[in-house]
Amino acid sequence: MHGRWEILSDSPLTICDTGHNIDGLSYVTAQLKAIKCPQLHIVLGFVNDKDVEHVMPLFPKDAQYYFTNAEIPRAMPAEEVKAYGEKFGLTGEIYENVPSAYESAKKNASSSDTIFIGGSTFIVGDYFKHYGFQ
Repeated sequence: MHGRWEILSDSPLTICDTGHNIDGLSYVTAQLKAIKCPQLHIVLGFVNDKDVEHVMPLFPKDAQYYFTNAEIPRAMPAEEVKAYGEKFGLTGEIYENVPSAYESAKKNASSSDTIFIGGSTFIVGDYFKHYGFQ
């Protein structure tokens, strides 16, 4: 199934996952924490009706975050995603859309780093909309 722990690139290792609730993101964040790499870059966004307050603490604090929003009316604004992230010790910058967040992560990542794209099915969908299926 496209979008479920899908490897998009090997160098840097780039993975997306459509997990968007506490159960799915618990599994995804455990997998992310198990990856050994110099730096983890996370392109992250949510929709307004998700329980972000309870999923945000699951994410690793030592990652670099690229807070963004999907191109849909239900998207949580990137500014809100960042505010939730900061509340739980996650640091990063705001990007107006998934392509700008991903391009920044790709530019900042070394070939041995890891990039993760997720938080919402719509974030992953925007990646595929702009970059196609691999």
